[in-house]
Amino acid sequence: MLRPLGPAFYTSVRDRLRMRAEVAGVDGLLLLAPGNVRYATGWHFSVNERPVGLWLPTSGEPLLFVPLLELENALEVPGVEVRTYEE
Repeated sequence: MLRPLGPAFYTSVRDRLRMRAEVAGVDGLLLLAPGNVRYATGWHFSVNERPVGLWLPTSGEPLLFVPLLELENALEVPGVEVRTYEE
């Protein structure tokens, strides 16, 4: 039986991405492709016309931008601050 990956896995993914951003000399990474957001957060969401993004700064808390409709589900993602937008 497959077990879901836990929060520690996704924290380590974000840490590796941050390290690469720092080495590249940028302030952070903006992930917009749904697969990239899933990879960095573990959050599975419906892909539709409403964009979702993750700002992953080299230092500081990651920001997950979601439509207001997704707020309840997005708040379950550990280790990120959630911000919403209205349509």
